[in-house]
Amino acid sequence: LHGVAYTGSRWLAVGADSFGGLVLTSTNGTSWSTLTTTFDPLYAIATDGAGRVVIVGAAGTVLRATDGGATAGSFT
Repeated sequence: LHGVAYTGSRWLAVGADSFGGLVLTSTNGTSWSTLTTTFDPLYAIATDGAGRVVIVGAAGTVLRATDGGATAGSFT
């Protein structure tokens, strides 16, 4: 894992595995599940605690959400 942030309602973590980047989600910080994946590794996450999330990674990858990353479809 490369970064962890709290959105105000859930925890999000970003990182990479052997297949590419991944975003993990947790409501309690203990049990995690994969929210979405990318082709390139993800390195950092920032949130304003009010729902806006920005994730950056390799090869210019930028993911954005305005709902705190509630679903995989949240990221554009």
